[in-house]
Amino acid sequence: GLDPDEILVDLIFSAVRQDAPFEIAPISELITGLDSETLEDRRRQLLFDEGLEPQLPENGVYSLLLLAHEEGYLEE
Repeated sequence: GLDPDEILVDLIFSAVRQDAPFEIAPISELITGLDSETLEDRRRQLLFDEGLEPQLPENGVYSLLLLAHEEGYLEE
């Protein structure tokens, strides 16, 4: 099944008759060395450490990028 984010992306791109140029994947599929609870705790801690408002979606994305960087998935 599709999660709500995937459904919204499909609806947006269907409305403009295009295929989405990206895929939405859960962070737990990308960072497999940590369990989902640890991932969420670390994400929240990064938001706090960086002084980011957790309600803003872009800050959530940024914290996940920081987490991926910490885990060695992104280069400098």
